[in-house]
Amino acid sequence: MGLLKKIKSSSSVVGGSKWKSKGTLAHSKSVPIPAVSIDKPELHNNIVIQRCFSVATGSFSPQGLISIAPSPISFFASPRSQNTCDESIGSLSDDEMIAHETKQRASGILDAATKFSYQIESAVSPLKEAVISHIHIPTMFIRTADLPMMRQSEHECQSFYEGEESEWQDHFHKSSSRPPLPSIDHDPNECWVAMDDGNGNSAPLAEAAMSALVQTGMDASMDQGMWTANPATVKLLKTGVWDETIFVPFDDRKSVPSPHPKGSKGKNDVLVWSGTFSHQYYGCDLPAIRCEAIVNMSPKALATLLIDSSRVKEYNKMSIGRDDILVLKESENCVTKVVVGKSKPPMLGKILQLKTLLHMQELPGGGEESGYIIVSRAVAHADESEADQDPKVIHSEMLMGVNIIRSVQGEPDRCILINLNHLRSPMIPMMMAKRLGLSAAKFFATTSFRSEVPLPYFSFAEYNIQNPPVSFEDGIKGASFLARNCGSMNDREEVVQKLMKTAFRIDSLSSCLNNMEPNAMLDTSDKGRVMRKYLFHLAFENQNTNDYITEKLWGALSSGTLPVYLGAPNVKDHVPFKGVIFVDDFPSVEALAKYLIKVSNDKKLYESYHSWREEPLPQSFLTKYNMSHTHSKCRTCRWAHARKYGLGWNHNTQSLESVLLPRETCVKANHMASPAVESWWVADPGNHASHKLELKTIGESESLCPFFQDDISRARLENSDMIRSVWSNDGTTDILIEGEAFYSHTLRLAFPLQNHEAPQYIENHTLWIQDNRSRVSLVLSSNAGFTENTEIVTVLSGVFQIHVTPEVLPVRIRIIVENLDTFHEGAIGQPSYYGDMMANDITNHPQLFSIERLSELKQYVSMQESSDRALLQCPPLHMKSVNNGQGSKKRQDI
Repeated sequence: MGLLKKIKSSSSVVGGSKWKSKGTLAHSKSVPIPAVSIDKPELHNNIVIQRCFSVATGSFSPQGLISIAPSPISFFASPRSQNTCDESIGSLSDDEMIAHETKQRASGILDAATKFSYQIESAVSPLKEAVISHIHIPTMFIRTADLPMMRQSEHECQSFYEGEESEWQDHFHKSSSRPPLPSIDHDPNECWVAMDDGNGNSAPLAEAAMSALVQTGMDASMDQGMWTANPATVKLLKTGVWDETIFVPFDDRKSVPSPHPKGSKGKNDVLVWSGTFSHQYYGCDLPAIRCEAIVNMSPKALATLLIDSSRVKEYNKMSIGRDDILVLKESENCVTKVVVGKSKPPMLGKILQLKTLLHMQELPGGGEESGYIIVSRAVAHADESEADQDPKVIHSEMLMGVNIIRSVQGEPDRCILINLNHLRSPMIPMMMAKRLGLSAAKFFATTSFRSEVPLPYFSFAEYNIQNPPVSFEDGIKGASFLARNCGSMNDREEVVQKLMKTAFRIDSLSSCLNNMEPNAMLDTSDKGRVMRKYLFHLAFENQNTNDYITEKLWGALSSGTLPVYLGAPNVKDHVPFKGVIFVDDFPSVEALAKYLIKVSNDKKLYESYHSWREEPLPQSFLTKYNMSHTHSKCRTCRWAHARKYGLGWNHNTQSLESVLLPRETCVKANHMASPAVESWWVADPGNHASHKLELKTIGESESLCPFFQDDISRARLENSDMIRSVWSNDGTTDILIEGEAFYSHTLRLAFPLQNHEAPQYIENHTLWIQDNRSRVSLVLSSNAGFTENTEIVTVLSGVFQIHVTPEVLPVRIRIIVENLDTFHEGAIGQPSYYGDMMANDITNHPQLFSIERLSELKQYVSMQESSDRALLQCPPLHMKSVNNGQGSKKRQDI
């Protein structure tokens, strides 16, 4: 008996004029599918069949493989039930069928189906390769909603597509707001685009996305109105030397003039701006940083260095490697690839990972005469590896990265580098990013001693710089030089080459400027051992930046050799002893070489550079580096705690300080005594004078000092229906005034701050007074806000006078006492993070609830357990404050 198996076109099997697989579509022509004939009567086990059964079904796996499996079969199917053979992949048919099937016969059918599906799978397997070649399952995706050109570029690409628009695949043929990964939240305003087809080739929209990313990167980098220069940059710009270089459009000229001649001190200028993107898409709440500097490399050499993953460690000492995981395009002047970069910052015990799309191309105009641009953006990768799930890895996102490399007129071996970084990272908490910008990223935790948490290379635990010196008799009368990076930003290679041409011996034992192979018994990875063979060591940094003093100096001092130092301009602030020879102290390289020869031949002079090793280290050095006894992680936590709670921070000792003014909440004899002395006054209409009113406590205790978290003091104003409540809240003191008032009263709050500046008003709810060390802020939330032109609050000699009129009730007052930030330039006139957070905690919510409405309030809380309880501004009785970790306070019933 002949049986025929046909592979039909369906939602899960290839056929017809299109290849389909769960939403995928290809541009290719149809592929003929052969009919497969199978004649196996022995499979039927002598069963006579008169109706159709689906014996097998087929489907595509995500990898494009075809699988065949037996279909479920009802053992007791009704002979009257309808079953159409054409609706299933595999069907059995015959002329007649016994009306009543037995369980044994049905079992035989199932056995036949199992064997039969094996025959089908064997017949279909030759089609696998053809099917797989027509399936597109992208693995790399980027966001494009913030790229203005993307919509137009997408439409242009779509005009070349084959097939019906209804069959276009999301992400692949058209952008989609649908997240490509389940772990990504859906944003209806976002657009996702696939960069690859799953087979290592570019997706149709990849080139359009790259063009839009490049254009947006160039526009943002050159948009002068977007950026605000930091104070140091403002000073540099006042000199005028950068006027013809910064923000110069690309179509004006192919190259730009150098602001500083080669060899001048200004060549090390680094200009820094911060700014925000005006779009409202992902990452718009985070600041971006723009930097500009001169680099002593040709545009081509610098572009090649930055795009070459194998050379990342040459310019990023924190890097532990970068791998290319997908290369979409690679030519001499255009590269598009996806990379995974990993680095290990010194302040973290974890690895920082960035999975990024990199694209390099020539600037408008093309070639060396114009320059290059490298853009980068985070990718969502469908194939997450085990490393992606590793809790020891911190995942960051490059929202927008731009490196514009412009050629310099008349100087082919130099270029101007414009760098833009827009980064989202758990390493930069949202509070710091918003308040400090990436000036915070620049100064938050770096080698700079202007950082809130400096990260110097030196620590007493790692380096014993008072080890015995190299013996004058045994040491080689020359200098060692160890460096792999020959692309420094301070021309150190030029200094080394000039020294090599003098009579003084220079042995370069590493890959940069190598002129000497070390002894076979000498392990060059042990730099200290290498340096101990020589009287001198060239401790040359790769850049001249204040406080950037690396192991090149500390390692040389620890080894016992005499360092010849080139690098940080303020190095003498860090090394206050005669133990280093400074290159900048000499008018020329020849003069330096002459002096080194002199020292190498004068034992007494040589040993004078080591006498400090047997003496106590200078107190200035011990003071500067005393903080290195405490690990940077601990210092970072302390600093963050001080910022969050408005505590003092001693930058020199890297430790917490107490708040200078009284801060704890205290009530004595019914009146608040701290942080301010409270008094109430009312005008006497008879004699136009004011007289003092008393408060009478509601409850048993007339005094609460200090307050604990659940404490609240309530008192009724004399001869009035107004009630005043006081409680403490995360270092602040809150006052609520409610009830009814038939005439005006005045609340006076006297602080021990006499010689203060004029009050400053912030928006319509906050004002502060401050001296040179402390600040007291008053925040009001009421039916009527206040401004500088209203008279709700007046200040005189440390006394706030709040004029409480019937129309402003109820009114809530928050008192914020904090030390001033005297470390950051300009911070004294700006709101602090703590002050801003505690002010917003009151003013960002529209509703005030009376304590006397306790039952109503509790009912509201029980009904709104899943809502934001920060709306409940007044703390009812038996309620406590809960910090949700983001600054706002939630109230929860106890």
